[in-house]
Parts: sequence; C-alpha cells; structure tokens
Amino acid sequence: MVKIGDLMVSEALAAFVETEALPGTNLAAAEFWQGASAMIRDFTPRIQEALARRTELQLAIDSWHANSDALADGDAFPLPDCARLRLR
Repeated sequence: MVKIGDLMVSEALAAFVETEALPGTNLAAAEFWQGASAMIRDFTPRIQEALARRTELQLAIDSWHANSDALADGDAFPLPDCARLRLR
C-alpha cells in the first residue's frame, strides 16, 4: 500500500492509474488523486447507508426463507406450461 494524499492505495492500482490510465488525458496524477479522495469522502456516508440498508434487507430475506415453507412444495416459482410456448 502507498499513501497518496489522505488515501491508502494498492501499489498496483497507483501504478495502473499513473502509467496506464492517466497518460494522454491531460490530467495530472495529483489532480486525479485529489478528485478521487474528494469523491470517496463525499460519498462514504451514502455508501454506508446503502450497505446498512442492504444488510437489513438481506436479514429480512433470510428470515423469510428460514420461516417459510413456500419452497418446500416447489410451487413458489411455478414453471410455465411448455405446451403453450411457441418458438419463433
């Protein structure tokens, strides 16, 4: 890991950005890393909220599956009647 501004970045990512992605873009590495740092700082609260909500939803889904016998009889997701399907 390397420290770039207030970010800790893998050496491989830093090398890729600075030797492969940025050349020819007229964007200096310092500008890129400052912008990346600002975006990460700005979006971190929203990302944390989204991850917390995802965890809540996953727990609800897991609980439903643990307490439901809907899948036990195989009718929760009925398959279409193949005789009525026509290939085009």
